[in-house]
Amino acid sequence: MVFLLAVSFPIDPQEHPLLGSLKPLEGEEANAARRQLAELKQQLETLNAEVKRLGKERKFGESNIVADKARSLVKPIKDLAKSVDPFELAIANSLWVDKTYPLSRTYQQTIEKFYGSSQANSCDFQNHADAERGRINDWVSDNTREKIQNIIPAGALSRETRLVIANAIYFKGNWSQPFQSSLTTPAQFTSSQGTQSTVSMMSAPMLDVASYAAFADDGSVFETPSMVTQDFNETQGYPSGDGYQVLELPYVGDRLSMLCVLPRQANNLNKLVASFTAEKFEACRTALKKRPVHVKLPRFKTETTYNLIPDLRTLGMQDAFSPERADFTGLTEGQTLAERLYISLVIHKAFVEVNEQGTEAAAATVVGMARASAPVQRPFIPEFTANRPFLAAIVDKVSGMILFVGKIETP
Repeated sequence: MVFLLAVSFPIDPQEHPLLGSLKPLEGEEANAARRQLAELKQQLETLNAEVKRLGKERKFGESNIVADKARSLVKPIKDLAKSVDPFELAIANSLWVDKTYPLSRTYQQTIEKFYGSSQANSCDFQNHADAERGRINDWVSDNTREKIQNIIPAGALSRETRLVIANAIYFKGNWSQPFQSSLTTPAQFTSSQGTQSTVSMMSAPMLDVASYAAFADDGSVFETPSMVTQDFNETQGYPSGDGYQVLELPYVGDRLSMLCVLPRQANNLNKLVASFTAEKFEACRTALKKRPVHVKLPRFKTETTYNLIPDLRTLGMQDAFSPERADFTGLTEGQTLAERLYISLVIHKAFVEVNEQGTEAAAATVVGMARASAPVQRPFIPEFTANRPFLAAIVDKVSGMILFVGKIETP
């Protein structure tokens, strides 16, 4: 089970730090760069295959020469990839209002300024609620590259519906250093309940683009050693009990990354998540240090749907869902308390796929409103093996903004 949330936030389509600062190559220049990138990748694949063949034949001298040629292509490939389609990020918001409920001009100006929404879509919920449901579902599908389908189920809207607010976000990015498919193998994954299942475990030995940190059970930074003696007990290099590890994997362009938080105990994720705050999450980011890490991460693809009203009530949002107490009179022109709106549904649906090349994720939320001496030492390379439930988030490294966050219970 995966619980993935997209965080909705105000945007200015022209000035948003994520959407506005990225300027990849365009036109013929971009096409030429993509052709060159494809050629270099093909050369690298051919050289790697040759290294593997020579190694099997035990021709190690020749293998080293070819390996050096392969390594010389890595930096040009990375540099080209950063300028060509570093990642794709799209954010969209829309309003769907019944034609009998004209929105106030002040409200429309506010949402257009801060959320980038255009003119509200006029709907006829009173006579054609299901047809309007289809229109909104199509809009969500279009704005999530068809990853989120039929977010509003049949019967969720009715003749009492007056306003639907929809938010969609889509992200697709490749790892800065992709996992090699040949190293993906079946492995055991232990759930919070202790049951085991077989997953496809991606592997990246000595991944040198990763950043890593570890924390003790009290939330303090666990000092992971850099050098250890030959007789060092490996378990001493990791926090015990309720401690946890944090790994950051960058996407091409180095602007966005995936942050994974892995408890040391398989049954400890819910406890860890319950204790997490914005400050604690930021502390994880601050403590990260770039260092080689042996990484094992499950490949997964999942889709989930949630009714968020119970969770929002738990967070303290009560009146908005009550036909008697809700007060949204500022949304429409001339609305009286006798015609008050209240929130009748909040549906969130998310999709995420993580594989050797990178990550594709989409999410959408709709809100419906109805009336009512010095020993010999060696480097210590920490291992990050996600063979148990963990937390994963897609983060903007510059601002710290979280785009997606979720618990990976069973890949």
